[in-house]
Amino acid sequence: MSVDYVKRRSSYFTKLKSILSEIKKVPTPVFRVTQLDEFLERSKNIMAVLDDCHNQLVQICANEADITIQDQAFAPIEAAYFELRTLVMDMKLALPTTTTAGGGGGASSSRAATPATIKLPSIELPSFSGSEWPSLYE
Repeated sequence: MSVDYVKRRSSYFTKLKSILSEIKKVPTPVFRVTQLDEFLERSKNIMAVLDDCHNQLVQICANEADITIQDQAFAPIEAAYFELRTLVMDMKLALPTTTTAGGGGGASSSRAATPATIKLPSIELPSFSGSEWPSLYE
């Protein structure tokens, strides 16, 4: 049974690396938001299967050394998944915001607008030497 999980893990890890490779081979963000969302959804589904395989293999393990081996085998899978997610999210942030007229007279954006940076006013915080703590606490 554990051989099946190992084969399945290998197969799905190959699929995850394939998505990552597909995204990496494009030097500039030329994907649409829908494509990037699709990459994220596919990778999330693949990672769910990989996580399940890992959990099943860990349950089969007879001792801590075997669990460590499984965790070490899973580490590059997690690294690839997080690299893929980071890459896609960075690409989404790099996409220009385009506004088109919607059917209801409003405007719609091709991606969520990047939050504006707001400079908040400075506030003065009380300082104390330590012996004044009871009065500051009250």
